[in-house]
Amino acid sequence: MALQIPARLKRGDKVVLLSPSGRARKKEHVYVIRDALQELGLNVVNIEQNFDKNSKNSYFVGTGQQRANALNKAFKDKDIKAIFCVRGGHGSLDVIDKLDYEMIRKNPTIFVGMSDITCFQAALLRKAGLETYSGPVFIHFEGEERQFAIDNLRKILFDDEREIDLEVESVLTAVASSEAKGVLIGGNSAVMALTPESYWYTDEEIILLIEEVGGFRYAMDRILDSLKQAGRLDKVKAIVVGQNIYRSKEEGEDYPMSYEDILLDKFGHLNIPIVIGAKFGHDDYHLTLPIGRKVTLSLKEGEARFIL
Repeated sequence: MALQIPARLKRGDKVVLLSPSGRARKKEHVYVIRDALQELGLNVVNIEQNFDKNSKNSYFVGTGQQRANALNKAFKDKDIKAIFCVRGGHGSLDVIDKLDYEMIRKNPTIFVGMSDITCFQAALLRKAGLETYSGPVFIHFEGEERQFAIDNLRKILFDDEREIDLEVESVLTAVASSEAKGVLIGGNSAVMALTPESYWYTDEEIILLIEEVGGFRYAMDRILDSLKQAGRLDKVKAIVVGQNIYRSKEEGEDYPMSYEDILLDKFGHLNIPIVIGAKFGHDDYHLTLPIGRKVTLSLKEGEARFIL
C-alpha cells in the first residue's frame, strides 16, 4: 500500500483537538494546546467536545464507538487539515476496530499524538497507509519546553524540513555503519506490545522508536521479549530510545539490570545502531517524528539525525 502523506499546514488552516484515548483531566490541558496551535496561526475547533464525559466511565470522552465516530468525522471533513490529540492515556484498543480505514486512506489528514496514541498510529499505517506524527500532547506545552514543541511542529508540519536532530544523550552501540535505513514506527513500548498483530506494520525493514513511563525495568525486559517473540523486531535496523521515566529505588525498583544492559542483552548481537535519550517521550520535550516515513538514521561524532 502506497504511503499517504498529508499536505503541509499553512496559516489559517482549520485543525481539530480530539481525545480518542483518555480525556483531559483539566480544561487547562486543552487550552495549552489550543493556545500553542493558535500561535502557529491555525484555526482550532472542537474545543468543547474534549470536556464531555462518558456517562458510564468519566475517564473517556464518550464510548469507544463515539470516539471512533469523532475521528471518522474529522478525517472525512475536507476542511479539517490536522487532528491533534490532547493526551494519551488508554482506550485506543476500544476504537481502532471501529475506524473507517478506506475513507481515511482517501482523506489523508495530519494526525499527531503519543503514548496510547501509538496504537492509532500503528493501525492507521497498516490499514490506511497513512503517515502520522509522534508529537507533543498537553504535557509538552506547559513549561519552558513549550517553544521547543511549537518550533518542531512548525519545522515538520509547515516547513517540511528533511532533517531532524534527535539531540540524543548517547550512542549505546558501536556499529560498522554510520547509517541505518528503514520505515519509522513505534512509540510507547507497552502499547506496542498490546497492539494486535493485524494492526502492526510488517512490510519493510524498520527503525524502531521506544519510550516508556512510570514502569519498572523488569517490565521493559518482559515487553521487549514479548515484541521479539511475536516477530515484531525481526526487521529492526536501528533502535531510537526516547526520554524514558522509570521508577527509582525509593519507589521499589530493585531490578539488577540497567535499561542500557537490557537493550544490549536483547539487541547487542545484531550490530545495529542503538541511541539513547532522543527528545521524545513523557519527559519535557517531544520532537515531531513522521511515523510510516522511510528515513535514514545518520550517526556522526556522537550525534544522531533522521534524514527524511
